[in-house]
Amino acid sequence: NKIEVLIYNKAADKTPSRIIPMQKDGNTWHVFVDGLPEGTLYQYRADGPDVPGSRFNNKVGLLDPEAKAVSKSEIPLENRGNSS
Repeated sequence: NKIEVLIYNKAADKTPSRIIPMQKDGNTWHVFVDGLPEGTLYQYRADGPDVPGSRFNNKVGLLDPEAKAVSKSEIPLENRGNSS
């Protein structure tokens, strides 16, 4: 399993400007990214097995449940951050 932070320059960008892998300690995923300004646009991407009880889809962007704001995007989340 892996979780990444996808950084975007603008809300309408189809591809992230940076992809930052997160680290896992126990059941907690985390990463510290130095130098990101307040208001940086980001979302998460999770990749792993797609089996009952553990559903992952790396083609769907995930919102941060602790985010202070959400930006309206011009493209569907399922098209963001795809490498293909």
